[in-house]
Amino acid sequence: MKILAVEDDKLAQFTYEAICKHLGLEVQIVGCGEDALLLLKDNQYDVIILDWKLPGMSGPSCVEHIRKIQNDSNVWTPIIAVTAHAMPDYRKICLEVGMDYFMSKPFEIEEFDKVMKHWATEKQRSLSEKHSTEEQSTI
Repeated sequence: MKILAVEDDKLAQFTYEAICKHLGLEVQIVGCGEDALLLLKDNQYDVIILDWKLPGMSGPSCVEHIRKIQNDSNVWTPIIAVTAHAMPDYRKICLEVGMDYFMSKPFEIEEFDKVMKHWATEKQRSLSEKHSTEEQSTI
């Protein structure tokens, strides 16, 4: 499983790296939304973890740009909002701006593992359904 983590906090970056290594997941970490957009031009990920508050481009703004890129290329990657700002409205706002799920910091390793596996499976299911539909349309 290949994960893109968009997180500016160095401790959180270290934590993602350690958790992913422990779980056998590949992770690429960037500190801002602009760097994430550059990586998405040439790379595919199973899941994107996105902090709410980022320097420069905010998390919601980054999601808007990612979804535009993905709509143009007909690709969907689950985006998981992860933030320490666990206000009740954040979950709703995250989903409204195009994120697929919301986790608040701190989280348990087991929760992280379960969420990553779930959304990576959803992406694979989506790809399988897309390919199946494409095959049927050519028959």
